[in-house]
Amino acid sequence: MAFTWGNAAHHAAIEAVNHPPKNRDRQARWDLENLITESTKFTRDEDAELRRLCKEAGITRHQLIKCLLREWVAAWNGRKGTVSK
Repeated sequence: MAFTWGNAAHHAAIEAVNHPPKNRDRQARWDLENLITESTKFTRDEDAELRRLCKEAGITRHQLIKCLLREWVAAWNGRKGTVSK
């Protein structure tokens, strides 16, 4: 699977960070009802390296994780002939 930083998931992540919602209370309620957090644990050394690499790339860890997960899901679905949005 070819990986580039110019895909739609990356641009959506950057846009979300650069333009936060104006009504945070309404957004917080919507988030609580509609979003799920995915997470993992890293060793301190792995985390330090991740933070360093993300800083070099100009992206947050959260943006990177979201981008990687969305790209994997799209690639997996594409393998079966259907790509979900």
